[in-house]
Amino acid sequence: MQEICVFLFLLFFLFLILIFVSKTIEPKPVPFLYETPVHIVFGVKDSENTIEYFLRTLSWQIKNAHSQTFMQPEELIVVDLGSSDKTFEIIQRLSHEYPFIHPMTLGEYKSFLNQH
Repeated sequence: MQEICVFLFLLFFLFLILIFVSKTIEPKPVPFLYETPVHIVFGVKDSENTIEYFLRTLSWQIKNAHSQTFMQPEELIVVDLGSSDKTFEIIQRLSHEYPFIHPMTLGEYKSFLNQH
């Protein structure tokens, strides 16, 4: 029983040391990660009911993110995968409000990939 108490005491002591060390060490950003441009590409289809909310929320998070904890993307390429609703028009409208949003049709995206 005494051995268990000693073991638990040592475990608790190590836990306290870990808490103290974690609070005193300041994490440092890795500089090369923040110099690398980030491009986010995703496809959407028939999303007129949700795409505006999604892009506005994502844009707000990008604009309000602390630069040392989040790599801010240079651009969001939103590829319409052949929607039959107004998804592409909504993305185009939002791209005027948020200049880092770049709407593309699937054909435009394929041409873009062939050029790069």
